[in-house]
Parts: sequence; C-alpha cells; structure tokens
Amino acid sequence: MIQLNSPPMKDPGIDVFANNIFRLEHLCDHVLTSPESLIWFLLLDYYGRLDPRQEEAVLKYAMQLWGKGPYPPTAQGLYDGYSGELENAVQEARERGWAWQGEERDGGRLWRGLNRQGIYVMWDDNVLRTGMVALFVAKPPKTRLIPEERAKNPLPRRGNWKWPDGWKRPNGTLVPDLANLTERVKLQWFLECFRYGVRKLRGDHDAARLSDRLLHPLPDLDELEDDVSFEKWKAMRV
Repeated sequence: MIQLNSPPMKDPGIDVFANNIFRLEHLCDHVLTSPESLIWFLLLDYYGRLDPRQEEAVLKYAMQLWGKGPYPPTAQGLYDGYSGELENAVQEARERGWAWQGEERDGGRLWRGLNRQGIYVMWDDNVLRTGMVALFVAKPPKTRLIPEERAKNPLPRRGNWKWPDGWKRPNGTLVPDLANLTERVKLQWFLECFRYGVRKLRGDHDAARLSDRLLHPLPDLDELEDDVSFEKWKAMRV
C-alpha cells in the first residue's frame, strides 16, 4: 500500500490519524466514496484529474492505493488537501466555540466539533480521530476490512448512503450537480451540510447537555431557500 506523509497539526499539535492505514481508510471512505466525494471535490483545491462522478475510475484509483504499486502520483496531494481541511475544521470549531469536550471510558479527553461547511471532526489529546461531511457519510460495513481485503474492495461503503429521513432535498436535487455549478449553488450546498450537521448533533446529543458543553451556541438557521439564512451563513464565513 502507498505510504502517505502526514505532518502533525500546528494547532493543536496532534497527529492526523493514528497511522497510515487509518489515513488510507479515511481517504477512501470519505474523499473517494460517493456522494460525500462530491462535496470534497467542491472543498478541495487539489483533486488532480480524478472526477468523482466516474465511479469505475475512482474505484481503480482506490485499488491502486492499497496495491503494490505503481501508485497514483496525485494521491499525496489529494490527502494533503483533505488533512488540511480537517485541520482547518478543528481550528474553526475551537475558535468559534462549536466544540465540546467529552470523556472516554478510560477517562481521557475526547473533543468533537463542527465547522461552517458541515465538516464534523473528532480528536483527543494526541490524534485526530476522524473527519467527514456528516450529511453525505455512507454507512460502514459491519466488520472492518483488513488491508488485504481493502486491496480487493477499497471502497466498502460505496452504495451504502441514503438521504436522511425527514430531511428536505434542496431544490429537489439529491446531490450536487457538478456539471451545472455556480458559486452560489456551491455555497448553498455547504450551508446545507452545515445545517444538517447542526441538526444531527442536536439529535445525537441531549440538547441541554450539548448547549452546556459547547463553548458557544450553534446558530439556528432556517430553510436553505431562505435568503436571510443564506446571508447569515455567508457572514459567518468571514
């Protein structure tokens, strides 16, 4: 399998994932698995020549990552873009106060946070555990695949995503249409991911306890089509 270079985050000074296998798993399970890959395509400045809509080409690319080589020359740049966005998400969650500290069974500290593009991140005192666009995360397989299995099935989450129950589709569309994308539509998708991230956090955690833990309250935003909501969100981006 390919070895990805991954320098520690500058602030906080923690590693991005525990080891190379975790880096590869996250790259495949999030950046390369549709439909979450469509959002990462919008987020990342560097995606090489890889088009996330070409599923067979993406599958071949992912298989090369887990194989014996030769490896895709764009892989390190793609990972660098992903890990950079996760580092930015951690920093933003801390700066805006959209982060809270929990406790693991062994008593260690575990932080969770959200940024304005809807990227959910989780980290402890030593390592970034995970980072994803919560709205479009596909369900994992029941058992974690070992590297030898990944070489044959590098995208085990593929086909395991469905639109969340009770969540309205913006403008009747299910996923971003990369062929007809304006800057406003792109930003509206980021807003939609953020709104879902807020709702998911409030649904997964007791609202009162979550409010107590957060350093700053998560904002309430109305429907995506509401121009006031959109303008409020854009103002938060500054």
